[in-house]
Amino acid sequence: MKMSSCSLRLAFLLGMIVFGGGCSKRGKGDRLRMVKVPVAPMGPAKMVEVGPVVPVVPAEMVEVEGGVLPAASEVKEKRVGRFWVEKHEVTWGQWKEVKEWGDKKGYEMEEGTGGGEEHPVTEVNWHSVVKWCNARSEKEGLMPVYVVGGVVYRGGKKTPEVKAGTNGYRLPREGEWEWAARGGVKGRGYEYSGSDDLGEVGWYLGNSRGKKYAAKRTREVGRKQGNELGIYDMSGNVWEWCFDVYTGTDRVIRGGSWSNDLAYARASSLRNRGPSLIGNNIGFRVARSPAP
Repeated sequence: MKMSSCSLRLAFLLGMIVFGGGCSKRGKGDRLRMVKVPVAPMGPAKMVEVGPVVPVVPAEMVEVEGGVLPAASEVKEKRVGRFWVEKHEVTWGQWKEVKEWGDKKGYEMEEGTGGGEEHPVTEVNWHSVVKWCNARSEKEGLMPVYVVGGVVYRGGKKTPEVKAGTNGYRLPREGEWEWAARGGVKGRGYEYSGSDDLGEVGWYLGNSRGKKYAAKRTREVGRKQGNELGIYDMSGNVWEWCFDVYTGTDRVIRGGSWSNDLAYARASSLRNRGPSLIGNNIGFRVARSPAP
């Protein structure tokens, strides 16, 4: 049976949508896309199911498959779902770009600081970091995650809620952070994130206070070896805010920093700080949830 040129073109387009050139797999939670296509060369259009919408992992992020943390972990909820996390800590350059945009949209954030454009941003409190995540989401056309009373969290120091079904930037939950630091399903049981030798993967008190670097403190992100998932600086450089409450109003920080010794940089180690505290050794990295 011969097909008209119109039908051939339609079949080709449907094949490209459904199979994406043969590069994508349908995962749990992927949605089916409905599009209007003509049922005949000159006929009316109708809705046709053409294939799953497969979320594309942004180039600067890593997809972390879900799994279960080891029994020795201090995290209460051991099971972790699939999520995306950025390969690097948020840099001073990134912070300034988003903050400048957010200032014009009514966002209220700390000024922050950094040792250079590619150094991690520091001196940003938990509230400012959460608002920065929302600002970056809006700037990039994503759905902001954090709300107060159903309204996007842009100002003040109220405790926001997580809006379900959003795909914007957010802080990792502490279980997600630890799972990623341990290398997820590819983890080899290292003491630090990516190695048993902290000097290979992180900046800490023992290698960041030399005469040459005394005034710089932090280091450019990604200069050390990454872990099993290709994520950098999860041990050392700067502590990283997580979303979770530690106790009272304090929030969890993970990973150790340039100013701490080896024990604080273990993948299992955690500490806490008040959400309004800023420090020259505290920064963050962002995560995202794949589209539901």
